[in-house]
Amino acid sequence: EPISDYYEKDMNVYAIWKPKQYTITFDYEMSMSSLLGDHPSSKSVTYMEEYGTLPWPSTGNGIRFEYWSSDRSGISEIRSDDIYDIAGDTTLYAIWENNDD
Repeated sequence: EPISDYYEKDMNVYAIWKPKQYTITFDYEMSMSSLLGDHPSSKSVTYMEEYGTLPWPSTGNGIRFEYWSSDRSGISEIRSDDIYDIAGDTTLYAIWENNDD
């Protein structure tokens, strides 16, 4: 039934919107056993808010983590303060570089 059937005077009605939450899956591009420490396989993120803290993995085998990317080729770097504007779940890919120092 319409709300007007219950009230006899003018009133304001407000909608409360809750931002949708999505899941980011982290693809480390290598065996988890080769990573030092414990790293999450996924995290929740809120649509149109910052990605927030992202894992910073390390290895003991001369390979250095560079950044997270939204594609395997590493073209689109993702930072913690970037806004999550994807209406759905997604995967981030670890981009690694040989540590020749």
